[in-house]
Formats: sequence, C-alpha cells, structure tokens
Amino acid sequence: MRWLSVGLAAVLLSTPACTPTPCPEPFYAGTATDEVWVVLSDAKGRATLDDGQAIHLTHPMPEATISATGAKPDFTWSSSLSASRAPAPEGLWRKPIHAGMSSRVTAWLFDTLLGHEAPVTGPMHWLRFTTAQAHCPAVEVVTSANRWTPDDAAWAQLKTAATGKTVTIEAISAYVTENRITEGPFRPSTFVNFTLGQ
Repeated sequence: MRWLSVGLAAVLLSTPACTPTPCPEPFYAGTATDEVWVVLSDAKGRATLDDGQAIHLTHPMPEATISATGAKPDFTWSSSLSASRAPAPEGLWRKPIHAGMSSRVTAWLFDTLLGHEAPVTGPMHWLRFTTAQAHCPAVEVVTSANRWTPDDAAWAQLKTAATGKTVTIEAISAYVTENRITEGPFRPSTFVNFTLGQ
C-alpha cells in the first residue's frame, strides 16, 4: 500500500495542471489596435456605469433574432464620447514639434523595431459577444467606429459558437489619447441580448 501511495503521488505530481484554453484575440476595426485592447482590458474592472457616456445599441434591438443563414448583420450604436480636454501625453511616437529630426526618426525606429503600431486617439469601443456558461466570448471586436459588420472569419466564429443560443453584447467604451484612457471607461446599465437563429 505504501508503494502504491508513493506511485500515485508521483503520477499526480508529473501530470500537468489543467489550464484554461486561451481565448481568441478580438477582431479590430477602424483605427483600433491590439495595444488599445490591452488598455481597455486592463481597465475593464473599473468601468463606470454611465448610460450617458456608454454606447447605445441601435441594432439589433433587444431580444431580436438574427438568422445564421442570412446576410451578415450590421451591429450599430451611438456614442456621446468626445475629445478629451486632457493634453495628449508625450510618448515615444509623438515628439514635440521642436524636437530634432534625428529624435523623431529614432522614436519611429524604436517603435517599429519593437513591433508597436502608432498610438491612436479617439473613442474606442470593445464589444464582447458572450453566451451562457462559455469560457470565451463567441467573438470580440475593438473598434473606433459606431458600427461593425463582421468579416467572413468573424461571422464564421460567431456562428460556430452561438448558433441557436442567446447572445449578450457586453460593451466597454473609453476615449483614448495616444493609447492612454483619458475619459472612461464606461459601460451601459444593461446589455442587449439577441438570439442567433438556426
């Protein structure tokens, strides 16, 4: 029995721990980038409930049914987020106009070599299409626009994960100045549900 216990312990110790499968990265639209997504993701937990600043979905309407076999839907919303009065932070990309040409070129090369995209400024919206009890969202998008029509890859991903199910659109919005949140983030008091029909 002692040797059985030791052997079982050895097997358990040598078995790798179960880790959740990483979720797919969001799709991006408008001027949104993966760096904006990281910023919004980090700030999600402190999002303020504010229907005046959060997005207001205009399509689909709550409890609507969207056909999975029809044309790709347009998801549309309105947003009152506007330019922040906060001054833009000085970063590696954006150097003061009086900086020498060599300084600005060095900054550009530094960001390019590290794989960074140019910082973006403007309203940013992170929409997560979730279903009950699923570990990952059916699909996610980060965009600077007020509408999103899934491309073929996003539409296929959404249909695979959510056909025949109720989908909840969760939304986080913020005004970003050179990849830094200067207004928000905000979320609506209620999320919109729709059904993705067969």
